[in-house]
Amino acid sequence: MTDSLPHRLPLVPRLLRFLGRPTMQRLGTEEEQRELRVYRLLCLLAAVLMLAFGVAYQWSDTTAQDPLLYRVLLAGMALSIIGSSYGHAKVRQHFGFLVLMLLYVTTIHFIHVAALNNFAPQYTVGLLFAVPGLGVGYSASLRRITPLIWYFIFTVVLASMACYTLPNPETAPAVFIGSLSSISLAVFMVANAWIDAQKNYRASQERYQAVVEQASDGIYLLDAETLRFLDANPAYLEMSGYRREELLGLTVQDLVVDELETAVDAGLSDSEEHAHLTGWRLRRKDGSEIFVDFRIDHIRYEGREVLSVVVHDITQRRQFEERLIAAKERAEEIARFKTTLLTNMNHEIRTPLSGILGCTAVLKEEVPTEQRELVELIEESGKRLFGNLDAVLELATLDANSKQLALTTLDVEREVEMAVAPWRQQAEAAGLSFLIEKPETPFHIQFDASILRRILNHLLDNALKFTRRGHIAVRLAAVGDDFRLRVDDTGVGISDDFLPYVFEEFKQESEGASRHYEGNGLGLAITRRLVQLHGGEIRVESWKGRGTTFIATFPDAICTPEAQAPLASPLQQILLSAQG
Repeated sequence: MTDSLPHRLPLVPRLLRFLGRPTMQRLGTEEEQRELRVYRLLCLLAAVLMLAFGVAYQWSDTTAQDPLLYRVLLAGMALSIIGSSYGHAKVRQHFGFLVLMLLYVTTIHFIHVAALNNFAPQYTVGLLFAVPGLGVGYSASLRRITPLIWYFIFTVVLASMACYTLPNPETAPAVFIGSLSSISLAVFMVANAWIDAQKNYRASQERYQAVVEQASDGIYLLDAETLRFLDANPAYLEMSGYRREELLGLTVQDLVVDELETAVDAGLSDSEEHAHLTGWRLRRKDGSEIFVDFRIDHIRYEGREVLSVVVHDITQRRQFEERLIAAKERAEEIARFKTTLLTNMNHEIRTPLSGILGCTAVLKEEVPTEQRELVELIEESGKRLFGNLDAVLELATLDANSKQLALTTLDVEREVEMAVAPWRQQAEAAGLSFLIEKPETPFHIQFDASILRRILNHLLDNALKFTRRGHIAVRLAAVGDDFRLRVDDTGVGISDDFLPYVFEEFKQESEGASRHYEGNGLGLAITRRLVQLHGGEIRVESWKGRGTTFIATFPDAICTPEAQAPLASPLQQILLSAQG
């Protein structure tokens, strides 16, 4: 049924389709093909007008002087130019010149016939129709308006000479020439606007083509029905590995991979004007695959519905994401291994170490005085090792986010007094003054008591370690609903270069075997984790050789004992209900 359809078309559409076909091979650019089609249609128009006007004149006025032979010869010339353009490249090459000559010859013939018939009204009207019609047809193929101007000037001048040389023309010369000039001017203005529009359109097309050709993303056009490639830019040709001629013989399904085919079909058949597909695979000509994103738009192109597809190569991004995922999984595996290792250390090291310290305490009482110093050295080293183990295990617990808050209402002054009592003794034994600065109005906080003690322990341990003279101060303050804890010392201070790293794990300002202070570099890192666990933040201010200040702020920690008191135990609730 499809094959027989063209034969059932009316004669005129079939003829126009035949005239519009360039040749069996593609002839130059699309612009050149369009000009060739216009020239052929213009020749056909000249032939039809020539014969039609001749028949009409002979039928309406049998006495008219209208040599039919001339009309047949001119129509035959026009048709022969059309026919020869299909087989001779030189005719196609000089088609524009041949059409121009035919246009002038046809116009001269029309004016001559009108003059032979004394510019009778029917010939005058025919001339007023024929000349603008030929001018409009000729202008459709022009890129400059100048040839049309010269054609109208020639026509008006020749018609004026022919009309005014007659002694008694049937049509008033002034009316005829004025009408012809006015119609020519109107055609000129329309043609000029058309040529300017075409010029702007070509410039826009050239700019668009330049953008498409230079785009880093692949861009191609698909037939909306068959999904066959219509065109593609160099970026997509390089991306797919195909040459343009090879690609135009394929459909989009030939390049997509497994499940992408269904996804693309779904996106392309979507009723919406836009579709976006991301993270799919595209098969190249050599069989390799790349990851791409598709942006699909429904557009009109050369009078038909097509699909404009922009393809962005995300292969490198996808590979980077896969490496990140692998690195994340590896990091999680290492973290699990670290947690397992530390858990085993807690059992395998802490248990024998506790036995060593217990035996050391007994030995210290049993050995002679001269050997007690060695036992005390063993005890001190064991306690130091125990402290390091505790710090590592505490950090591992915080890293695993397994620490849960046990919030209670605390009398902050009383809690801090009890927590710093051992550190006060150590400071005074070392010749330092120890201060606790309290606000004038006592207050309570909603806090985890164990975390408060651990924060103070780490900060005061750090202060005692680096302070040889002066004082250590713990300052408490209520700023609105925020609780602020501040620990000052007059120790060695921290250099400006090391301040950004002070809260990092295993970081110490003095490192290596020559360092002057003991420690594992975990105390302040643990302190920051503990502060953050309670929703607070901590910062440090320090001056080299003058001391250091740590300030921890906990938002919305201030509370009243009545509003935030802990719930009564089940036994207390039973007793209260019995009393009630």
